Amino acid sequence: RKLAIAEIMFADFSSLIVDQLYNGVDKYHSMFGREVNLPLLVRTPYGMGKGYGPTHSQSPFELFSSLNSMVLISYTPLLSYINILERIESSGKSAIIFEPKMYYGDRLEVWSGLLENFTITEHQGTISSDFLLCNSNNPKLTIITHGSALKSILSYICDSELEADVYVVSELYKHLDITSKIKIDIPICIIEEKNSDYGALITTISNEIIL
Repeated sequence: RKLAIAEIMFADFSSLIVDQLYNGVDKYHSMFGREVNLPLLVRTPYGMGKGYGPTHSQSPFELFSSLNSMVLISYTPLLSYINILERIESSGKSAIIFEPKMYYGDRLEVWSGLLENFTITEHQGTISSDFLLCNSNNPKLTIITHGSALKSILSYICDSELEADVYVVSELYKHLDITSKIKIDIPICIIEEKNSDYGALITTISNEIIL
């Protein structure tokens, strides 16, 4: 069982693989009367911040929002790529990982500095993990985010000395109930990069939080 990796130069071009994933990979896992292992990872960079212009800077998560067997992962440096590859290969599952291109070239010490005042709790998902970052025993705000927004959020918290919990979602469109993992008796703020009027987190997080 070999792991296959496909790379799409920009997420804007991922519309060209919709048919292959919707009518191929996503169905192959279950259309033959038994579970079929198909360890595949599709990598693609997304988002603004590198000066590539409007046709190379979109965040088209919603194109794949109704895939059933494939897992959509929003990358941050909190994730271990080695662990993701190992879990895909061992489970036989398929995944798309959206990588914020603004993180390309970041040095390790940049993220070490941003995270040094936080305690980090990992919550294992299907292939990747969610993370709860806490810098205080008495936070004034819970921020829920994913992907490209994380670095700006951490920078602001460090500069402003804001006491806040940050919950980082990694697997999108899984309709997660995270009420037991975060504080819901304080204000909650959802921050993400998106194309449409509502982003991936609105349909990922349980209605209990949003309402």
